[in-house]
Amino acid sequence: MPDLIHSLQSSDLGQLRIIASFWGLELASPDPRQAVQELSAAMLDSQLVLEIIESLPDDAKESLEALLQEKGRIPWQDFTRRYGILRDAGPAKRDREKIYLVPVSAVETLYFRGLIARAFFETTSGLLEFAYIPDDLILLMPKKQAPAAVQPGRMATPDERKFTQLANDRILDDACTLLASYRMGLQSLPEGTRLSLPENVLVKIFAAVSLVVEQEGSDSLPGLELEKIKEFLEADRSQALLFLVQKWLEAVNFNELYLVTGLICEGLLKIDLQKARRYLIRMLKGIPEGKWWSLPAFIAFVRESNPEFLRAAGEFDSWLVRKADDGEFLHGFQHWDDVEGDLIRFIISSLMHWLGLVDLASSKEGGHITAFRLSNRSWELLNGQIPGASISEDALLHVSAN
Repeated sequence: MPDLIHSLQSSDLGQLRIIASFWGLELASPDPRQAVQELSAAMLDSQLVLEIIESLPDDAKESLEALLQEKGRIPWQDFTRRYGILRDAGPAKRDREKIYLVPVSAVETLYFRGLIARAFFETTSGLLEFAYIPDDLILLMPKKQAPAAVQPGRMATPDERKFTQLANDRILDDACTLLASYRMGLQSLPEGTRLSLPENVLVKIFAAVSLVVEQEGSDSLPGLELEKIKEFLEADRSQALLFLVQKWLEAVNFNELYLVTGLICEGLLKIDLQKARRYLIRMLKGIPEGKWWSLPAFIAFVRESNPEFLRAAGEFDSWLVRKADDGEFLHGFQHWDDVEGDLIRFIISSLMHWLGLVDLASSKEGGHITAFRLSNRSWELLNGQIPGASISEDALLHVSAN
């Protein structure tokens, strides 16, 4: 990021004098270029920096701390959405109305003190505008101890977990059924055969773990990687389930967003789903073991704490995502719950349940999922360990009267 001198270079002399006044400084130079040198040299005083930060209002301290937690920069749209606007006022209006004396937001408080600047930086999604703290200034700011871990949401209420669905490993039986049908060249499953998850999702999982190669055309059967399939089907059930979970966590070519029912994604979206997936897993590991957790509260926590876990601020308007039922484009942050929220719901209440990682619950039988719990095998599976307490496939089958 730019240093203080480069951050101040675009400021007019009036802006430089406003910043100096908040720091208790007087600029002697009438030339803006020399004034920048003079001001930046005076501001880079560690004791003065501490005094200025200590004098900030609480909301400005909070927004500055948020920047420090994010290594000094946050996308401008996200920063102003969380901490208020910076009014669009030219030098004449600024000096005439003296808007810097009555800031309307924490952003204006920091901006008119020169503690933050704004600029465009290159990202994986192209140029994006950021609020940032100049490099040499951030080095003088006090480093707070890392805050205590915050639980992602809250425990589920008794009503939210009234009807439960325990995790299982039926995905392994479905895998055997579907792979066998492809080996026989069947275009569809035999009548009466049912899978516990949608066939299109299972095929995408197969492709992500390199068991099949998807072919062009909806009527074409996937190409089979016979040696890998043989190894997968011969593995112990616990090993096979671990294989699917670990390959899913590592997959770079598996896009959960395209599988969310009710969403249509158009064009080639730049998505790092592996990064988003790892973030969600990290949050889920913060849930107490064995506790039922509210799904709506977990989603609300992500929206509040890290709304850009999937896409940057500038992409909320550029992505072409539509509702499947009415074709409405979901542009803007106001549709976060329709895109990111539904993605989280799908990953937890569908994909992770199918992979044996979470138990589910709802307030009404057959209703929407309102709560979840990490299954008794999830900790081992997510940490790359073969889960214990697995029933041997060679054990005797016991049938009781009921």
